[in-house]
This record gives sequence, structure tokens and C-alpha cells, in this order.
Amino acid sequence: MRPVTLLIVAIAACVPPGPGDTEPSRDASSTQVGELDAGLDAAVAPQADAAVLDASVAVAGGPDSDGGDLCVLADAGTADFDRAYEFVRSDAGVQDKAFYLLTLLSADERIRSAFARDATLAAMATTREAAFRTSPERCVNDVSCYRQSIVLSATDIATARAALPKSLGSCATARLAQNHLRPSGSFIRHAAGTDTELLGAAWADAARALTEGFEQFAASLDPATLRAVVTKVRDDLPGAMGFYEPMLRVVVAAMAAQGRDEAIRYDPLSSGHNAAAIAAIASTVWADYPYTVMLVPGQGPEGTEPFSPIGKKRCDLAADNYASKRAPFLLLSGGHVHPDRTAYSEAIEMKKYLMAEKNIPEAAILIDPYARHTTTNLRNLARAIFRLGIPSERKALVTSDPVQTLIITYQTPGDCRKDLGYEPFTSLNKVNSNDVSLLPSKLALQVDGRDPLDP
Repeated sequence: MRPVTLLIVAIAACVPPGPGDTEPSRDASSTQVGELDAGLDAAVAPQADAAVLDASVAVAGGPDSDGGDLCVLADAGTADFDRAYEFVRSDAGVQDKAFYLLTLLSADERIRSAFARDATLAAMATTREAAFRTSPERCVNDVSCYRQSIVLSATDIATARAALPKSLGSCATARLAQNHLRPSGSFIRHAAGTDTELLGAAWADAARALTEGFEQFAASLDPATLRAVVTKVRDDLPGAMGFYEPMLRVVVAAMAAQGRDEAIRYDPLSSGHNAAAIAAIASTVWADYPYTVMLVPGQGPEGTEPFSPIGKKRCDLAADNYASKRAPFLLLSGGHVHPDRTAYSEAIEMKKYLMAEKNIPEAAILIDPYARHTTTNLRNLARAIFRLGIPSERKALVTSDPVQTLIITYQTPGDCRKDLGYEPFTSLNKVNSNDVSLLPSKLALQVDGRDPLDP
């Protein structure tokens, strides 16, 4: 259990939110953006006990939907990213990684009960579940029919966004935000808002990501396979389903049907590939090095070979920098990218090469076997820095070939703004033809379920 320090500022009667607590209308696309996975966090451990949802708050009674409970709340201003935060776990790792809000909502029986009591959400759940459960017989091989039966409409998403905080009440909304949404870091782009606004924005992100996920993973299945996936999800869940569950369950099941588990394939990194380096971080004398960590972006081959000549060249450059003591750690970044669904992770192959051919010790090597683009190479570097306790006020180094160095310097910042919605660094400067320095931004902790292979 993570250590908890509460600044108790008030003990107040929890009443249903008034007009001032209602989430203001906004374009859902403005909240949609994009965490190296929790496996990079040495402090993260699986948590099956839903009681952790209340670990840091003293509560009298359950959710305050009746307006009668008393609760003790932390000062909202003190609830910030906490690298000691323990992630709640379900039996679906991809769901936990890409759609963490929905894991939180599903894990708490009181939250589910509040949704069931809410007329709006209950009606939505009933309608959606009925359409979902009858879809294999009605839709047969019609993909558009499954889409209409399973995917929430834009109106439904907006309606749920307004109903969520009302159904929970102000205290339960605050508990969820201050105990999980804020300290997890996974929703940090929305942290400047109130707890109600934060919950609404997190829901909008998850709903839009699931909508896109249905198109990418479910609708891309052949119709007979999609019918089999939907039928199995239905048969495995005989009980009542929440308003978001059909869409969530089908997307996750469709990913599994296609073998798309890249985002969790190497978890937990903290006790696996990254264990030796994580253990070395605590005793590192950072003042001995000009940079804290050196990112080496991968370059996958387009053929069947496991490693590309360009990737080897980047590793050679990084090995020279390491020998010159420019940074105490290397972060090798790259997933199963080229060709699509390749069996080889760029980061894993780079690690093998550097250890075998360049004698780099394992205790100096961190891997990020998830990144699928240059933008997420940089984002996942910044995440690792914050989650592993590497000094974030000191510069990190990015080492690559001259062509990619130019791209990172002049093109990638714009790509980050376009694809992620923000820059995962607060400064970025070209050092020489092979190196770029940067300071990480905490915004990189934001989870982006639009790419559940590397969220």
C-alpha cells in the first residue's frame, strides 16, 4: 500500500452537485490525447482488492448520492502525480493499460451501484445491453449492425459525461479524482480542472478511444470472427452490464483475437528486463554525468531479420557516448513495428546487441519495448524519467543517426503537438549531428488509449 499524507481541510456534508459542479460543455476532441506502462514503475504492484480505492480517505458510508454522508477530503491542490501510486488491476491487462478509468469504475461496487441507481445511466445500460446481447442473431455478418449495437453514439457519450459526476455525488467524485485520477498521472492533461471536470474529460478520452478501437480492431475482423468474438463476450458475461461495458469488452476481446498484446507483453518490466537498471538508479551519482539517461530510438528492419543496420549504427553511437560517461543509463526504445506484427521488438534486439557486442552492463540498460513512433519514443522517455525517479530537472540525451536527429530537432515537436496534443518535453535542443538534449514534461504521463498497442 502506498504511503498516504493527507492535508485535511474540511469535513463537510456531501450533497448532490449543484449547477456549479456540472461539467461544462466542450468538444470531446479537445480533451483527447495521449503512460511508459506501469511495468516501468518500480513501485507498481498488482492490486486486486478494490478497497484500495478508499485507502487515502476516511469515509462515513458509501457514495454520497443521497446527500447524507460525511467525508474527509484531501485538499484538491495537494493531489498530484505520485510515483508511489498503486495501480488497481483487473484480469484484463490491456484494459488496465489503455482504459484505466474504466478499470477504476468497474472495480468499485459502490460506483457500479450508483450508476445502477441513476436513471439516465441505468436506461443507457439497459438499452445498450439489450442491443449487444441480441446482436449475434440480428447482425450475423453485418459489421455496421454490430457497430450500431455496441458502440456508444456521440449523444450517449455526451449524456454519460454529464451524468457521471451527478450519479456519484461530489464526495465520491472527489475520492475518485484525488485518490486515483490525479496521483496516477494517467489523466494529467486534465489535472488543472476541478474534480468534476477531470472525471468528465477522462471519460470523454476513454469513450473516444474505444470508438476508434472498435474500428481498428473489431470492425477489421472478418464478419464471422467478429460474430464469434461478440458471442463469446456475451456468453462469458451473463450478469447485468454497465453502460460502457459492451464496447469495452468487445474492443479488448477483438484485440486478443488478433494477438495484439504488445502493450503488456513484457510486463512487469520492473521485475524483468529493467530490474537491474532500476536497482542501480537509487545509488547513481547524477552529478558525475552531464545527462541523466540516453534515449536510443529503434529502427526495425522491413524484412524478416531481427535487427537493422541503421539500428546497429545508432547502438554504436550510443555505446561511444556511454563509454565517454555522458549518461549512466541507456533507454532503448522501440516496439514490434517493422514489419507490422513482427516477432522482434526493436528495444529487445538493441539490448541483446549492446550487451553482447559492446559489453554494456545490463544494470545500465532500460528498455521501452512499446514505442511505435518517434513521438512516442520521446514521450516514453519522459514517462520513464518521472516514474523511475530519475532527476527531471536535469537534461536527458537522445542519440541517433544524423537523419533522425534532424527529424527530431525540426519535425518531431510539431508531430507531437499534432499526434499527442502536446510536447512531451519543455525544451529540446540539437547538441551535434547525432545528439539532441531535452528536459521532460510531466504531460507525458497522460495515457492515450487511441493507440492501445502503446497507450
